[in-house]
Amino acid sequence: MVEELSEQEAREQIETNLFGALWVTQAALPFLRAQAAVISAGLLDRGHQRVPGIGMYHGSKWALEGISQALAQEIKDFGSRSR
Repeated sequence: MVEELSEQEAREQIETNLFGALWVTQAALPFLRAQAAVISAGLLDRGHQRVPGIGMYHGSKWALEGISQALAQEIKDFGSRSR
């Protein structure tokens, strides 16, 4: 439950689900761009479902969705496309 989360637990969710995906994406983009690969900026996840008890998980996935949408627009400038 959100109200019962410690600061450490909340930070771990964000570190794993948001920043972990961000750092991997940043590391992979130059290689994918060089190969003219299609970059999947959308992530299949249950983050949009609202299930009681895992609110911080959902919050981290909503943040990742926002970054994914921005990335899809940004990579267009480099001739890459997303799906």
